[in-house]
Amino acid sequence: MRFLNRWPIRTTTPLLLFFSIFVIGTFSWIYSISFKNEEIEREARYELTGKMTSIQGRLNSYFRQNYIEGIQKEISATGFDRNVITAFFIDEQNRIIAATRLAMKGKRVTSSTLGAVEHENIFAYLEKLKDRMTGSVELTRDRQALIGYFPVSIGENKKELRPFRVGILCLHYDLRFLNASAHRTLTAHTMVYSVFLLFVSLFLWLYFHFTMTKRVTILIRTAGRFAAGDHLAQSGLTGQDEIAKVGEALDKMILERRQAEAALIKEQAFSKTVLENIEDGIAVCDGEGVLSFFNRAFREFHGLPEKPLPAEKWAEYYDLYLADGKTMMKKKDIPLFRALRGEHVHEVEMVIAPKKGEKRILLASGQSLADPYGKRLGAVVSMHDITARKQAEEELRHHREDLEALVMKRTEELSESEARYQNVFETIPDSFFIADSNGNILEANPAACQTYGYSLEEFKRLNALSLISPEFRSVYKEYLESLSTSGTFFGETIDIRKDRSCFHTEVSGTTIFFKGEKRLVAIVRDVSERKQAETALKESELLYKALFKKNRSVMLLIDPDTADIVDANPSACSYYGYSKKRITRMKISDINALSKGDVSSEMRKAESEQRHYFNFCHRLASGAIHDVEVYSGPVKVGGRSLLCSIVHDISKRKASENERERLIDKLQTALDEIKTLKGIVPICANCKKIRDDKGYWNLLESYIEKYSEASFSHGMCPECSDKLYGHENWYKK
Repeated sequence: MRFLNRWPIRTTTPLLLFFSIFVIGTFSWIYSISFKNEEIEREARYELTGKMTSIQGRLNSYFRQNYIEGIQKEISATGFDRNVITAFFIDEQNRIIAATRLAMKGKRVTSSTLGAVEHENIFAYLEKLKDRMTGSVELTRDRQALIGYFPVSIGENKKELRPFRVGILCLHYDLRFLNASAHRTLTAHTMVYSVFLLFVSLFLWLYFHFTMTKRVTILIRTAGRFAAGDHLAQSGLTGQDEIAKVGEALDKMILERRQAEAALIKEQAFSKTVLENIEDGIAVCDGEGVLSFFNRAFREFHGLPEKPLPAEKWAEYYDLYLADGKTMMKKKDIPLFRALRGEHVHEVEMVIAPKKGEKRILLASGQSLADPYGKRLGAVVSMHDITARKQAEEELRHHREDLEALVMKRTEELSESEARYQNVFETIPDSFFIADSNGNILEANPAACQTYGYSLEEFKRLNALSLISPEFRSVYKEYLESLSTSGTFFGETIDIRKDRSCFHTEVSGTTIFFKGEKRLVAIVRDVSERKQAETALKESELLYKALFKKNRSVMLLIDPDTADIVDANPSACSYYGYSKKRITRMKISDINALSKGDVSSEMRKAESEQRHYFNFCHRLASGAIHDVEVYSGPVKVGGRSLLCSIVHDISKRKASENERERLIDKLQTALDEIKTLKGIVPICANCKKIRDDKGYWNLLESYIEKYSEASFSHGMCPECSDKLYGHENWYKK
């Protein structure tokens, strides 16, 4: 824009305004055209989708009714829309069976007939639409038309998962008329907007030309006087416009210049006060190398007063040492002297070790002082006390060493963890896959290579979808949707090995983020044997049910957790006197005479196979209680653990056993009552005492009572009575 400086503002301003109007109008027109084209394409796409969906539904109805003439009429009717270039319907053999142009009817469709869309293989794309039974509206490469492709079912086979005869409804929708109309409207609007901006720009230029030129001239004259050294010059401009503000700023700058000259002396005094109060030590020497100024902090460092000494005596007098704190500085090493020689000194470490004070570690920075003409006036150096920082650095160094040791230990732990992960990855028996967000396989473990028959390099060239049987590929879509919503997935599919053999799999998946990128993780387990076992189990259950229903023994299926009677065979219903509906609503405790706790305890024994045989009393519907024997054990039915109980009525056998026990008890009682002494019993011939096994002599009655069930009562016979008491008077007959 430097060339504009050759002309005055009154000339360049209108030129810039007119150029800006042209640029704004052109850019607005181009942007509006682009935006309007996208809006027309979007509205036309929405309208065409609705229209073709409606036609699709009617064509489906016509094909079911075999109404061929209606199909041609429906296609021909679309030609009355001036935006429709052509419309036709092709069958599964890619032949046109109905079209707006009758000359096309019966011909085989080509890629040029289908339209120049972005898809390289339009026929393959149409086959995908047929498989999914979803329509699509595509924009041509020249963006002048929309082409709709919608699948229509020609014939159906109820044994198939989808219609096996599918045709395509194709409609070419012209956008040129809509675009041309929009372009004309936008051009007219842009012209009106540009004319409006032209009038506004002309008004602004006139205002600028007649109201600002004089004020700019005054401003330029005042600036010239100030540049010539007149510090009393004033523009006198006031107002809220920019020129007035520039004039006020110029007047203020001139006033501040006068005030600065008056405040210079005060500033020098203030600077000295500041130097005395800052924490860093400041030392200044003149051009001859003689110390001329110390601030308070520097005096505190060495504890000595300010003294005008030459550079040769600085180190000895002020106790200046190198960074080691032991070697005294030479003249050439002192930072202030180096700065005096013209060297730029930056953070040179030094030590002040006064004889009667605390040793301090300092960082010295300094430079030479010169006037505006380059004459050297002296040098200045600032010294920052870093004693505390050095102590902190020493502590930090110890901490860093401890941290490095901890990092080394953690690194070793991570290495061991990575080795364990790699070992798990390589030794896990299930197939383990890692893929990107598009399903392209990135890693596979050895178990996957062995199961599928591919090498790792072959896996990396495959997509996960190619490993799934076609009829189960919808599960892969569910897998991606589940991972995007919940982050996990679990399902079953049939996968294909390299030799094209199929096997049942169980898939669990999740997502991880590695180096900022999303990765899909899947663990695939071969469950073919389990599937075979499930099939065998179903056959076993069918056999079990057949035996259960037709068995003449009373059989019950009982849930051990709730004591519910899950099922009962016809023999059980007949024996207990309940209907099938009634007995399956009962609990076993409603039939068993035991308490609910005892019944539950016995069922636990049967469930854990601690006991299989039981004797119970069961209550019939009539109220009669029968003795039964029950054989019970756990079975698996429909994935549930139940108890299968076979019940036999033993009431008659129980009565016979009770009668037998009664007779046995009676006989045993009789036998117990018959208890006699056997063998040779030694008895005294005189006193009739009997000797026992231990050699003691016992009375006859005591011995018999001890070794038999007999007991004695004492009395006298008539002969003994006469013999003993016959001489007594009271014993007279």
